[in-house]
Amino acid sequence: MDNAVLEEGHILSRNYSSLRTGTKKWRSFKNEQPDAAKIHISKDPINSLIFISRNGITVEGYKSTSLHKRSQLRRNFVIFKSTQYLWELLNPFKLIGISEKVYHSLYMSLYQYTLKDNFNESLTDKNINLDKKQDFGTNTWLTFSNFYDGFFEFIDSNTNSKSAIEYIRLIKTLTSVLQDMKWSLGLNLYGKLHIPNDIKANYHPWMMEYIKSQDGPFKKFEDIPNLIKQPNDIQISERLLVKRPLKPVDRENFNVRKLEQMMNLHLMKEFKHGNRGAQSQARFRNPDKKTSTYYSNYLEKISPLSSVIKHSRSRQDILEKVIKKRKGQSLKTLARKKFDE
Repeated sequence: MDNAVLEEGHILSRNYSSLRTGTKKWRSFKNEQPDAAKIHISKDPINSLIFISRNGITVEGYKSTSLHKRSQLRRNFVIFKSTQYLWELLNPFKLIGISEKVYHSLYMSLYQYTLKDNFNESLTDKNINLDKKQDFGTNTWLTFSNFYDGFFEFIDSNTNSKSAIEYIRLIKTLTSVLQDMKWSLGLNLYGKLHIPNDIKANYHPWMMEYIKSQDGPFKKFEDIPNLIKQPNDIQISERLLVKRPLKPVDRENFNVRKLEQMMNLHLMKEFKHGNRGAQSQARFRNPDKKTSTYYSNYLEKISPLSSVIKHSRSRQDILEKVIKKRKGQSLKTLARKKFDE
């Protein structure tokens, strides 16, 4: 018996719930036999049939050619890669395995989408618990290899054809649906209390062939998926490791700049109210200061210790004063002339 066919027989012999074993596209027949409890996996070399008993009550017959084709479909690289994307959504911290809570919440959301109107929460919960015993066993964590086998059974039972395109399309659809659903609400996807410290990641031999084969899909080490290359490492973005340089603060001119801002607001208020005298008063040059600005000149001008010569009028009514003064002088001269006569 081929190893791939034997592996498929062992996976099909798992006593999954009816939600995962509802497909009939691979098996040839299904009979109830009294001696089914003695049959786990057996073969008929004459008819090329493999007999499998899941629950010890019924016996299912599969052709070896069908199981061989199913094994090739399970090992399809695109299906493997699409499932890996889904695994990264469940396991963003790239831990060795996921917890039972994450597993339960995931399949509850998947069945809610696939069953639609036939979804029954209590019945689905019982089926998920049965499947969880087969996938987890006695462990408290689920590795990627075991998750892949169980998830393939779920995809296989929700597809009608034996085409890899339909499998890939369904996996990508479920991945996008999970990204929109609140399936992980209240879950700690980064917790690793369910994983012992001395556990190492393991993969199926056919998964490792993608890494070792030079002619396979991973021709370079950079092309290996992160799941296989670094399964339990913490990856942090480089921009978080680089400390952003602080902007230097000019403490000497800080108060001056702040005062300039206050004066700027004051001048703008005066400008809005129509008082343009302040603007005309401040337009002068300070020859002693090389790097002078509009507001710094104005501040130096109004300072009590200022030595700047004003080149503009300080008051708006200076012309009126001159005219008034000249009128007064002319009146005095006329009065003096009359007095002299």
